Amino acid sequence: MRRVIQFFLTSSFTGRSTKALLATAISLSLLGGAANVALLALVTRRLSGDSNASWTFIAALLGLGALLGITRGAAQYLLTKVTIDTLVALRTAFCKEVTAAPLAVLEHLGSARLTAAFTENMPAISNALVQLPNVILYAIVAGGSIVYMGWLSWQALILILAAGAIFLVSTASSTIVHR
Repeated sequence: MRRVIQFFLTSSFTGRSTKALLATAISLSLLGGAANVALLALVTRRLSGDSNASWTFIAALLGLGALLGITRGAAQYLLTKVTIDTLVALRTAFCKEVTAAPLAVLEHLGSARLTAAFTENMPAISNALVQLPNVILYAIVAGGSIVYMGWLSWQALILILAAGAIFLVSTASSTIVHR
C-alpha cells in the first residue's frame, strides 16, 4: 500500500490538486478511524454499565456514527476521483508512447504484452488505491483497540499480543514450508 501512495505522490501524472485530494482523503480516513475507536469505547462503556442511556450518550452515538459515515464516504469519493484522473492520464500517456514507438519495437513487445499493460496493470493500481481508506481506518481501529485494551487490562493485552505473535509466526512458517 505504501508503494501505491508513493506512486501517486511522485508520479508525473498527478498534479498539485491530486496530491491535495490524496492528502485530504488520508486525513479523512484517519478522522474516521478515530471516530470508530471513540464509538467503540462509547458503546463498550455503555455495555459495561459505566454510563446511562442519556440524551448525551444518544447524541454522541449518533454524532460519531454520522462522522464515521461521512468521513468514509468522502474519503472513498476523493480516492475514486484521484484514481480516475490518474488512470486517464496514465492511459493517455501510454497511448502516446505506443503510437510514438517504432513498429519494430511494438512487434518485438507483442500485442499480448501491450494489451496486458493496458487492461490489467492499470486497473490493479486503481484497485489498490481504492482500498486505502479501509486500510487506514482499520489500522487506526486496531491501534486504538490495542491501546484501549491495555488501558482496561494490561495482562489481557500481553496475553492477546503473545497469542497473536505465536499465530503470525506459525502461519508464516507454515506458508514457507508449503512453498
